Amino acid sequence: MGTAIGLTVREREDLARRQREMARRRRLELEEWEQSRADALKSAGRRSASTDDGERPIEEWTRDELYARAKDLGIDRRSAMSKRELVHALRVY
Repeated sequence: MGTAIGLTVREREDLARRQREMARRRRLELEEWEQSRADALKSAGRRSASTDDGERPIEEWTRDELYARAKDLGIDRRSAMSKRELVHALRVY
């Protein structure tokens, strides 16, 4: 049963659940991409600036690397974003 001013409680709960699931999937996708990138760097014999786990933090990526990842994910308006904005967009994607 709908209300005149918007969504029912059940519809809002369903929407929130779907949004949480989408965010979880995006985080997993970003983690998988970061791992595949690290594996590719290792197999190519290139060193990355490492942290304790051997990964470079996203803040250390170049703007071109950030832009390429944003493009892979289909983030809109990426060409107008600064490096800092790209980092933020990838974190919230």
